[in-house]
Amino acid sequence: MIAVIGNDKIQRAALRAFHRLGLCGKGLSGLSPGHLDGWGIAAYAEEGPAYAVRSAGSVEVEKGSYREAIESVIEWGSPIVVAHFRKASRGAAQKENVHPFIDPPWIFCHNGTIGDLAPLGPGAPSVGDTDSEELFMRWRRAERADGGRVSGVSHFVDWLRTVEQRCSYTSLTSLLADGKQFVAVRRVGRPFDATYNAKDFADYYTLYHWRQGAEHIICSEPMPDIQGDWSPIADGEQVLLHIR
Repeated sequence: MIAVIGNDKIQRAALRAFHRLGLCGKGLSGLSPGHLDGWGIAAYAEEGPAYAVRSAGSVEVEKGSYREAIESVIEWGSPIVVAHFRKASRGAAQKENVHPFIDPPWIFCHNGTIGDLAPLGPGAPSVGDTDSEELFMRWRRAERADGGRVSGVSHFVDWLRTVEQRCSYTSLTSLLADGKQFVAVRRVGRPFDATYNAKDFADYYTLYHWRQGAEHIICSEPMPDIQGDWSPIADGEQVLLHIR
C-alpha cells in the first residue's frame, strides 16, 4: 500500500513505481510474491473522497487501466493519493473487499489479518466481508460515539491500543487520511500458529517513509525508482502529517 502527498509530478512517479510491487512485492515465507487479488486508487475530488478505480482484477493484467487511473486521479488535484494492491487473506477476491475503503471524509487501508473483532463489541455495518473493512467501520462507529472529543487521526491511534489489547492479529499496519491530516501506523502482531514466526511478520508488515521538502511517500516497501532516503517506520510507531 502507498500514500503520496505532493504535486502531480511526484504522485505520477510514485504510483508508476508502485506498480511493480503488484507483481514482485514481497510475500510471507512460502507464499508467492506479488499482490494480485485486486487494486484500488482513492483520492479527494471536489465532492470529497472518491475512487479513481476499484477493481477485483490483477493489477498486472489490468496495467493499462492502472496507468489510465493514475492520469485520471492526478487531474483531480488532490493533495494526497492512496493506493493498495491486495493479497487476500480473509474475504473473497471481489470488488467490495478491495482497499482503500472510504467513509467520508476518510480513506483507509490496512495490511494484516485480525483473528476476531468480537471482543470489541457488536459489529459495525460493512459492504464486503474483510476484517480490514470491519476494523475501519468499527473505528468510525467508536469515533462518532465519542462525539469528536479527540481529533480523528489521534482518536484512531488511541483506539488501536484497545484493539491491540483485546484482539489477536498479524498486523494492524494502516494508512488513514481525511483530506487534511494523514497518519501511517505500523503495528506488528504475533503468529496465530506455528506456520510463521515473529521475524516473518516483522520482515513482511513493513512501512517506509520517503520525504523531499513538503512531499512525502509512505509505502510498504522502498521503491528503487524513487531515489532518496527511505526511512523504515519502526513497529509501534506512527507518522502524522498535515496534508494542507
